[in-house]
This record gives sequence, structure tokens and C-alpha cells, in this order.
Amino acid sequence: QLLRWCRSNSKPFLLLMPNYCCSKPYYESALGDTSDMLYLFPRKRYMYWTPKGLRSREKVQTQHVGAGGNRTSPFVSFWYIDLSPAVAA
Repeated sequence: QLLRWCRSNSKPFLLLMPNYCCSKPYYESALGDTSDMLYLFPRKRYMYWTPKGLRSREKVQTQHVGAGGNRTSPFVSFWYIDLSPAVAA
């Protein structure tokens, strides 16, 4: 639904989503023509933080614990970018 809304909104968008989203069947059907999409990925994998107390102790690796919570990197992230409403191809 998010992809469909972004495309129908007729405004540029930048979405940070897992890399596997673009290979899912719903991707092209939600966006239609994807030839104007740009994909950007970071040199290093993004790390995300789970707030303290959200995961049980047995599921937390001690080397990933910090003051703010637990570091995790569950998937490779891509930026999905569409500037076409604002920038002509």
C-alpha cells in the first residue's frame, strides 16, 4: 500500500526498505513502470537499534548491546528513489 500511495501521490519519494522488496511480485504491480526508479545502497550495511527490553535476554548477543539497546542488521537496505515528478528524465 505504501508503494502504491507513493506513486499515486505524484511527488518525489525516497524510501529505505529491505533490498529484497524490488524482487517481490507486488513491487512492479504497485509502482507500475519502474524504469525511472533509482536504487542507492550504502557502502556499509546499515545497523538498526532495538530498544532495551524489547527482546528476551537469550535472543540478544552480548557484543551487540549498547546503552540505547541492541544493535541488529536483519537485512541489507536499499534507498528506493523516484524523483520523476520533480525532475524530468
